[in-house]
Amino acid sequence: MIDNFQHGASGNLLGGVDIATGRINRVVGLVNNKVEIVDKHPDTGERFDNYILPDWPKVNEMCNQAAHYLMGMNLHHWDIALTDHGPVIVENNEIADIDLHQHGNRKGFWSDTVEKTRCQSYPRYWHTLSMFQKISATFMRKIDQLR
Repeated sequence: MIDNFQHGASGNLLGGVDIATGRINRVVGLVNNKVEIVDKHPDTGERFDNYILPDWPKVNEMCNQAAHYLMGMNLHHWDIALTDHGPVIVENNEIADIDLHQHGNRKGFWSDTVEKTRCQSYPRYWHTLSMFQKISATFMRKIDQLR
């Protein structure tokens, strides 16, 4: 649950979200020049413990329905605004930082299926990566498979 996190440089927070429930698992932000856990909102002081995003079932339904209209896009990275009038799609990003989902939730999700989908969806993106980035991505996938 972020936009433009830039590994804390933007000043935004990154929240891991349980996809099934909308519950925030963990929030991190840049603290003393290091990405660390943040327990409460810096402006309101409201704690993040057990916070469930409003209208979460509607968010899931909206994203699932909208995905059917974006043919050829197999991995979706949605920006959703939670408003007083319900959730609103802001945008869908073709290329996004997959590592942020893993960082926010403290667990990997890479699999052969995700890799195949990524190759089909982002062939031009994959070819722009350096050899080190490709090796790192492959290594991270192997670590995820050990879980």
